[in-house]
Amino acid sequence: MKKLLSLILVAILLMTLVGCNKEESTEEMNTETSKEETATDSKDKVVVEFWTFNTDFETLIDEYWRPANQDADFDINVTVIPDQVTYMTKLQQSLQTGADAPDVFAMDLSYVKKFVNTPYLADLNDYGLDLSEVVDYTLVISSDSEGAVKGLSNQSTPGGFYYRRSIAEEYLGVTEPEEVQEYVKDWDTFIETARLINEKSNGEVSIVPGITDFINVFLNTREEAWINENNEFVMDDLLNTYFDLSKTLISEDLTENNNQWSEGWYYGMSHDTTLGYFLPAWGHPYVLTQNSTDENGNSTSGDWAVIQGPRPYFHGGTWLGMYADSSVPEEAVSVIEFFTLNEEHLNQLIIDKNDLTAHEGVNEQFYDMESEFLGGQHIIKEFAGMSDGINPTAIGAYDRDIKGLFVEQLTAYANGEKTKEEAIADLKVAVKNAIPNVTID
Repeated sequence: MKKLLSLILVAILLMTLVGCNKEESTEEMNTETSKEETATDSKDKVVVEFWTFNTDFETLIDEYWRPANQDADFDINVTVIPDQVTYMTKLQQSLQTGADAPDVFAMDLSYVKKFVNTPYLADLNDYGLDLSEVVDYTLVISSDSEGAVKGLSNQSTPGGFYYRRSIAEEYLGVTEPEEVQEYVKDWDTFIETARLINEKSNGEVSIVPGITDFINVFLNTREEAWINENNEFVMDDLLNTYFDLSKTLISEDLTENNNQWSEGWYYGMSHDTTLGYFLPAWGHPYVLTQNSTDENGNSTSGDWAVIQGPRPYFHGGTWLGMYADSSVPEEAVSVIEFFTLNEEHLNQLIIDKNDLTAHEGVNEQFYDMESEFLGGQHIIKEFAGMSDGINPTAIGAYDRDIKGLFVEQLTAYANGEKTKEEAIADLKVAVKNAIPNVTID
């Protein structure tokens, strides 16, 4: 009897094990089938080819677009070409020939106009997008001479003057934005303040780290582009002011003579050597906060504030355009729309990055947001107000080509290596060599 019971129990156990193995096998089959179906689904999806010159949009696509578009019937394939010159060349060739042209592509401020006035970019007006809340100057930059909108930006980049409150208090006797603004309200006052700080600090502290720190305050606020509509080289009168200002700052030793983006330029963000920096809205989250801690772990966070400075300007920006002959135009436009017009995404971007968007309605929702880094200032409201005086009409197709040539001659003059007349004459020669078909007086 006991033997019989044992046999029965063994049989039951074997049946149970077989059943479990069968269920596990079924689950494995289901999993494999699911993976195959997913792979098939992914393979069947159309693909939007997206080209960019850095990893910023690649990260935005992974962290924002994919989670928000899991049910999308298309996917995005990102190609990053990190060298700007190589990127521009490949993009221009692909758009002109149509060979492997991307559906969506990023364009930097320094060359966006090179592409805007070509027939290779789609007019986004044709796709029913609501552009009524887009920051105006960003649309001016990406619109061609006929009013076609060839790109949209996810950022608004008005610039200001970020200063250290403690340094302002020590050498100027003031700390609050409206008080410090009076010390940099125009270029004559700016020079006088530079002399005052230099004298009181015995040359240990400068008003700015170098003369290229404020290059965008001049280049991006000119009335005339480098090359006008008659293909003639133009030296805007405002640049004479830049020459004279730079000469004074260098000859009187009123700066640390560090070039923008150099190691020495960053140094003052975490040390008590520099009153301030000319940077746009994105300078707060991506530059100052990233470089505000010194080698001993001491931070300048909370000691900063931002004001307009001598004149309204803007610095940088990225525009997304679409290939006019894209085979997936609806999908491509939806990608552009997500990053530039989708309010839910832009809201989250401000929360996560503390950066200004190119959507006025979204920005307004965050006017009360305080920046701990800026000592409680309402950063979005401050920079949104700085957009009002921006004049983008001088932005042209040759900005990237000429900027470096201009800086070379500006620096030579400021350092006493050339007269102003010699520097300008040499600039014209350099421009003619770089752009042979331009007419130069």
